[in-house]
Amino acid sequence: MTVLAVPLEDAILLIEKYRHEIAIVELSSVKSPMKRFSGEVVSLHPLFGPASSKNPDFNTILFVNDISPDGSLQKVRELFADSNIASVTAEEHDRAMADLLVAPYAVSMIAKRIVASNQKFVTPSFANLQKIASILDGENSSVVRDTISKNEFSRSVLEQINNEIMEIRSGLN
Repeated sequence: MTVLAVPLEDAILLIEKYRHEIAIVELSSVKSPMKRFSGEVVSLHPLFGPASSKNPDFNTILFVNDISPDGSLQKVRELFADSNIASVTAEEHDRAMADLLVAPYAVSMIAKRIVASNQKFVTPSFANLQKIASILDGENSSVVRDTISKNEFSRSVLEQINNEIMEIRSGLN
């Protein structure tokens, strides 16, 4: 079994090349491009990473049922017996990741720019902004870029953020 934890385009190339030779588990943050491999790869998305290893509440793995082969859910449950396995479609996954990853990444990008230009004074609110800016720290930039640009639901989440900003701006004199 080969587990692919690489940027999306690399995963697609590897799956295209080896899918008939080895069992493949892919861990991408965007699932719609993987639908063309339905029934040929196991599609998972662990909702935790190195930064969450100290928190036992972060133990959910999304199992993408319309990409993964029949019967693979039970094997995933056996392999990750201590994890919460949630079975979702590729669309459900991508809609959720727009809220759970794209929105925080976008807000973090904005916060990073503000923090970079305002280090002179620090308030409790600014310290919180620094924490938001740190969301991207340690993230693979290719994966972040893929997560935003390849997710068909990113535009709607970014529009929600923009609408909130416009609402705030409309209240200014």
